[in-house]
Amino acid sequence: MMGGFPIWRFLGLAGLAIAIGALFGLAADRFHQKAKADAAVACDKAASAADKPIDACLPKVRQAIEAQRRAEACDHALGAPDLIKSRAAIRLVCSAEVKREFLARELAQGELAQANETIAALIDAQDLAVLRAETRAATANQKAQAHAQTIARAPRDAGSLIRCDASCLRDLAD
Repeated sequence: MMGGFPIWRFLGLAGLAIAIGALFGLAADRFHQKAKADAAVACDKAASAADKPIDACLPKVRQAIEAQRRAEACDHALGAPDLIKSRAAIRLVCSAEVKREFLARELAQGELAQANETIAALIDAQDLAVLRAETRAATANQKAQAHAQTIARAPRDAGSLIRCDASCLRDLAD
């Protein structure tokens, strides 16, 4: 007993004060946790739409969402049917590795187009060469037939040797 105040009352009041303090602490923590949960829900809603600001999110979550949004924008730009028009978007939102690969692909496509043009030119030149060779062969064949006819028409002597006069020689010279 402490000067007319029993110890059990003191301990009871101290316990009551501790309990009330704990309740206030739990209530404050509950409100703090509720605020965090509300912020997480708001962050989730903002993250689900690409046009909504993500200010409610924690910094690390915000960085991850921004990276995801840039990756999606990059995928969209790379998947566009006209990559020439989407070059600016690719340069703006894609990572350095993607930009390098995109430029390498463009370079390879340019080289492929140039190689295809060279192949087409070579095929055209080959076709012309074949046409010239066929024309020469046809002309040579016609000349050979004409020469054979000239020789067949040429007069022969008693020993069956061909006697070719000036007109026969002119026909064979053509």
